[in-house]
This record gives sequence, structure tokens and C-alpha cells, in this order.
Amino acid sequence: MSLIGGILAVGLGIFANTTEQKFERQAAEQIKQEILGEEAECSVNIRPAIVAAAWGELDSARITASKFSLQQTPIFQEPSFSQSGKIGSLEFRLSDFTLRGLRINQLEVDIPGCRYDFGVAKRTKQIRISRSGVGTGKVEVLAEDLANYIVHKFAEVKECTVQIRNGFLWVEGYGEFLIVKTKFAVIARLESQDGHKLMLTQPKVYFDWTRAEPTSAKLLVDALNPIIDLDEDLRLFGALYVNQLELEDGKMIATGDAKIPVNPNDLPADNQY
Repeated sequence: MSLIGGILAVGLGIFANTTEQKFERQAAEQIKQEILGEEAECSVNIRPAIVAAAWGELDSARITASKFSLQQTPIFQEPSFSQSGKIGSLEFRLSDFTLRGLRINQLEVDIPGCRYDFGVAKRTKQIRISRSGVGTGKVEVLAEDLANYIVHKFAEVKECTVQIRNGFLWVEGYGEFLIVKTKFAVIARLESQDGHKLMLTQPKVYFDWTRAEPTSAKLLVDALNPIIDLDEDLRLFGALYVNQLELEDGKMIATGDAKIPVNPNDLPADNQY
């Protein structure tokens, strides 16, 4: 069951004889069982009140969580299910968590117009999201966490520091590459390619603080690109399409279109990740 499983009881009447606050506490505890991390913190906020959702319609559902880890996007849509239930706005406020080796400082997502199979929810006590709208997403990653991720992702990079300022990414470290073992530095812009690949562009490359000749510079940059692939590396499966990247004050902030992705198992074989 995914994170959304924590709000599956809404509209089912499971907690119809208790208070909204008690339900939200119970839902939060259920979510904590689905995420990794002994120190995980979670809260759930539902609108309207539970009794008003007895016919399967919610104005909003907000999940707030921190201090946990995930191995992929926490929720999928399954279009084969009925769209009889409605969630006006599905909202995530996540902080201080790790997604496949990348610590994320903050993530904010608001997705309107979600539908789920109310009949299945009543029978099985499980939410099956059958349709997702397209909303907004914002992800904030700190420079030191990006440095740790680069070492985690690229076996050739043994040491790394990252500075982020004035629209540039400054990656400095020591690497043992196919053709050379050397200290290196890359000063570059960061751009979104195809909405999910974060690429070093306009790079200046140095080996032992000597400007690298073009062929060697290209080999290094090609080895590091993409710095992050949201789908291949983080297994978001299209949940976030990055339209804009900001590099300022030690932070990388990616914003774009957010949705609940289709479960990869439901995609045609030639369109799977």
C-alpha cells in the first residue's frame, strides 16, 4: 500500500463513530508504517469533515511527513479502476527525507482533480487512484546533499564538494576515471532536459586547476550528465516535469508540473521505464 493508503478510511465510515482529529492521528500512524525511518514524523489533514465525505468526495487531503526514506514515488494511478470517488486537491508537504540516496530538504506538491474507485475503497478499504490532474511541484535540494548524492551515484567520483550561487553549480572533487585519476572542478549551469534530466551545461572544466582541453572536458561532463535523472535515478516515473531550475544561496530549487504517475506495470511494454 502507498502513502495514500493512510487516508483510505475517508468516506468508508471506518471511523464514522470517532472524531476527525482521532481519525487524522490514526491515518498518520498508518502512513508511518508504510515509510522507512524510525524517526519518521507524519500528520494528515482532511477537508471536509469525515461525515461530509461519506459519499466519497473530499475537498482536500494533505499529507505532511519528515525524517523518512523512500525508494520510489509513493503513489501511482491505476486508470483501469472506476472514477467514482473525488479528491479535490491532494497535497504533499514533505521535508528532510531521502529518495534513493538523495536527501531532499523540502518537497511541496498540490495536485487537483484526483479520482479514485469509491466502490473498491468501501469493499477492500484500499484507495485506488484512477485519475490524476496536473498540478504544481517544488523540490529543494541543498548543495551538501547534492555533493553526497554525486559520490553516491558516480563510482568514479571519490570525493566531492558542491557550491551553488549566482545561477551556477560548482562541483569540485577527486575522481578516478577511465583515462586519468585527478582532482577536478566543473563550473556550469544546470538545465532541465525533457523535464526529467538535470544536465550540466555551459561547463568550464579544470583538472588540477588547469583548464582542461575540450576533448577531456567533454568526456568528464558526459560522464556526469545527467547529474540527476528523476525517472531513472529517483524512480519518479513522470511524477514531476521540471520547467524551471533556480541555483541560489546554496540551494537547487526545481519547479514544474506534478501529477500522480501511472503504475509502470500498467504501461505497454514499449513505454515502460
